[in-house]
Amino acid sequence: MYGTIAVGGVRIRPSGETDVRADEADRAASFGEFFDAQRRPALRLAYVLTGNAAEAEDVVAEAFARVYPHWMKGQVKEPNAYVRRTVINVVNGRFRRLATRRRHDERVRLGEPSVAFGDDRIMQRATLEAALAVLPPRQRAAVVLRVIEDMSEAETARVLGVSVGTVKGYLSRGLERLRAELADEAPV
Repeated sequence: MYGTIAVGGVRIRPSGETDVRADEADRAASFGEFFDAQRRPALRLAYVLTGNAAEAEDVVAEAFARVYPHWMKGQVKEPNAYVRRTVINVVNGRFRRLATRRRHDERVRLGEPSVAFGDDRIMQRATLEAALAVLPPRQRAAVVLRVIEDMSEAETARVLGVSVGTVKGYLSRGLERLRAELADEAPV
């Protein structure tokens, strides 16, 4: 006779019963759309942070897997920022777990991007990636978000979960170290 009514994201049948499965299906569908829209930006961020395409794929998969349960519970208020922050957290966690190995391999490039560029662009990109790899994870994240992703200081602070002043400090020290690293790489 009467169909279901949606109230606050939960469908209510005329008998008063809620249709939780329909709500879950709607959330899952909206997550699928969100995933399709945000996968490439998340991959780009993860690639710049890790310098490895395969690792970036793993990071993004883990990040979306971590976001999914919170999405299904309706706990994600700013989805784009939430995913960026999760990607950064996953990368930082990997660097913490692999700190000893990273000290030995930080200047070794583990993979090339699948996109072909001219030789000079590959060299410039490889030089920048090697210089970024030297930075501590928080400085690297601040530099990438602020300079490469072109976020404001306030947006960067929100994504990193720190104050604007802290972002400025990370950025200042990170850029100073990048300049030094790139100066060392310049031909004499």
